[in-house]
Amino acid sequence: MLKQVVKSLMPARLVRELQDWRDLPPDAKAEKKTDRRRELQSDGGAERCLRASLDWLAAAQDLSASADGGVARHYSLVSGWGKSYPETTGRTVPMQRRARDACWTGSCRFSSTMAVFRAA
Repeated sequence: MLKQVVKSLMPARLVRELQDWRDLPPDAKAEKKTDRRRELQSDGGAERCLRASLDWLAAAQDLSASADGGVARHYSLVSGWGKSYPETTGRTVPMQRRARDACWTGSCRFSSTMAVFRAA
């Protein structure tokens, strides 16, 4: 009875957030807590952000659930990397090549394998 009264007084969004929190695995809860405690870091500039983005895309390719050379369509704290998705991979190839041409060559190791995946 008390539970229903409290629930009726809480906004629906807050109820959903609490239910979502309850259902998260321990590792996901720990990561969310760490994010809340972390202060904003100083801005490292555009190149640092671009490198971090490309590193994330490389991880999305290397760790996709389908392990077929494509880029995962999502990442979840609950289930990890999703399966690759041709459209995700196809849209990533041109952007990654432009970044490589504009900035550097070392971090852009994955465009050729994505191009093969896209063509398949």
